[in-house]
Amino acid sequence: MQPADIAAYIGAAAWLPQIGSWIYNKYAKPNILINASGVGAEVGYSTFGPIVNCPFGFAASRKSIVARDFSVTLTHEQGDSHKLVCVGTREGQSELLSGNNRSVFFADAPPTLVQIGSQAIVDKLFRFQEQLFKERRDPVWYDLRDMAESVSGANVNKIQMVRNSPQYAKLRRTTELAFWWKPGRYEMVVDFKSDDAFVSSHSNYHFTLDEFTIERLKKNFTVVQGDFDNQLFSNIASYKQVKTDFYWANIALIRAT
Repeated sequence: MQPADIAAYIGAAAWLPQIGSWIYNKYAKPNILINASGVGAEVGYSTFGPIVNCPFGFAASRKSIVARDFSVTLTHEQGDSHKLVCVGTREGQSELLSGNNRSVFFADAPPTLVQIGSQAIVDKLFRFQEQLFKERRDPVWYDLRDMAESVSGANVNKIQMVRNSPQYAKLRRTTELAFWWKPGRYEMVVDFKSDDAFVSSHSNYHFTLDEFTIERLKKNFTVVQGDFDNQLFSNIASYKQVKTDFYWANIALIRAT
């Protein structure tokens, strides 16, 4: 073997670590670690139907991915299952300290792409709603709204006519029938998509709701009605806007073992 051949082999061998790194980065699937914090997790029911708000932390091993289409699937211990999709996120942007007072300012964002990297943890509050509820409610709501806009007469009479209409009754019935929260244990599976191949860890959780919590959430039926009224009668001078403070229930998320 000539010295030139030996030098060529040595030069080629020097490239092997780099080539290996290229192959690894191209084909290795990152493992996405999901951490659902129990602090700040809550369930509710509003004009938008059943809701889950949950803080999630994400971290990737090996390499970063771009994630989208976040969702949670809830399955009750009796077997009924519901899928809720992410409609927005929230994260703390800045903190202001003044004496003993602490104020945190948040920024809301619509559902979008989330960069999950290996150098830092992505930590956001994800807001989930049921798409099926929206598909069932919207046609009923639009029908009622169109009817209300077509009603003529004195302000007070108009309000009573709308509230006594079959369209108004149908909207109330549609929204109340969409309340599927009930006492018992719920299994929660966290899911998302990416154009990059990946595997995920710790995506299964569970929580429990009791009878007291369910009855408290049902108080939102009246609040939902008030929210619809505020939208229907906002242009009537004699109508007094009602407060829409919804009841929420904090939940203790437990990671499945």
